[in-house]
Amino acid sequence: QGQIWVSLIKGQGGTPMEQEYDTLVKGNTWQIQQKAAQAGFIMTEVKKTDACITKLSSFEDGLGYYPRGFHNSDSTLRATGGLSHIFKLPGDGVKAAFPLRWSFDLAYLTNPKRFTRSFMRRTILMVLKEPRIDVEIGDDVDIYQRPGVSTIDRTTTISFSSFSCPYLKYPGTNQNKFLIELKTALDNLALMSMEDKGR
Repeated sequence: QGQIWVSLIKGQGGTPMEQEYDTLVKGNTWQIQQKAAQAGFIMTEVKKTDACITKLSSFEDGLGYYPRGFHNSDSTLRATGGLSHIFKLPGDGVKAAFPLRWSFDLAYLTNPKRFTRSFMRRTILMVLKEPRIDVEIGDDVDIYQRPGVSTIDRTTTISFSSFSCPYLKYPGTNQNKFLIELKTALDNLALMSMEDKGR
């Protein structure tokens, strides 16, 4: 199976392999694992590549290419701390170096008489239809009951993670379709259970 290698200088990749990952501003990096996953690739390895980047920083091809530093300055590439990120397409035995993670605050309706976390988990798994993705139901961000309404509006943090699936139910950057399906399923189940109670 083929591989794609992307070598970046210190701090650019934004993965946990970075030396200063805990203090790194992730939005100022390539976020390379997440971006590759949006294209359907799994980041399987991350290797230290100081020597490779040092070689590149002194490379001249005889055709007019000369490596330049930040904003075309005289400084060359910073080789120390450089990393090579290796990507593969999903398949048997292909496992990510670090789990891919997604987290959302989802607003939905509940029947206060019947709602449980286990019920919510079963509904998520039913809509997701992807056994390679783990689901964690976090804290409630907000709970509100409108006057004269039996259902409760609830907003909950839901997190997903996977070592082998590069995206949630649908490929690409937009997870809204899956979230709308999940909200619709939870809302409908809540309303149907309220109707059953009234019969």
